[in-house]
Amino acid sequence: MRLTKEEAHAFWRDASGKNAPEQYLFGDGTELRSHYLCNKINALKLDKKATTILEIGCNAGRNLIALGVEGYRKVFGVEISQKAVDFFTETTADMVWKPQIFCKAAEEFVADLMPYSVDLIYTMATLLHIHPDSEQLFQSIKNACKTHLMLIEYEGSDALTSSSRIWERNYAEIFSEEFDLVESEPVRGQCDSALEHYIYRLFKRRT
Repeated sequence: MRLTKEEAHAFWRDASGKNAPEQYLFGDGTELRSHYLCNKINALKLDKKATTILEIGCNAGRNLIALGVEGYRKVFGVEISQKAVDFFTETTADMVWKPQIFCKAAEEFVADLMPYSVDLIYTMATLLHIHPDSEQLFQSIKNACKTHLMLIEYEGSDALTSSSRIWERNYAEIFSEEFDLVESEPVRGQCDSALEHYIYRLFKRRT
């Protein structure tokens, strides 16, 4: 049986095991995932000092930190787990520069953003955990995203569909009215095995 929205929120607020902040930040293969993401974002040739970048579901901020190392300075994230945000704060205490993470449910945070206020929004292994009762998040993403939307997400296969906290979706269809799909590929073989069944998609707002 699938989790309710309240159960899903509760799970991610106190995630443990491979989803714990410590594992997210320092676990095997995690550096490869951030490297893959940074390569995709670097390929866009964005202004690193001026481009605003939001990660939805950033956990303890591994990807945001990696983008900071690459020179991006207007990066921020939203994360539902206070435990993950606290771990991020502890581990980055000595950093001269660090991204900002807001602790809130993604669907609530993104809904409050101004229209077209974020140049690039991205997710990695987050949207598959969004409960159907929280799908207003997708419209909020469409409203807030100014130019690029980058998704590294699971869209359905026999490998993961038995999970009680995973919902399969076709993101090319969900975002097709407002965005053009400009790049798409399976992640398999380009990263660690955790993302073996995931698909990378890059969208650009239609003008």
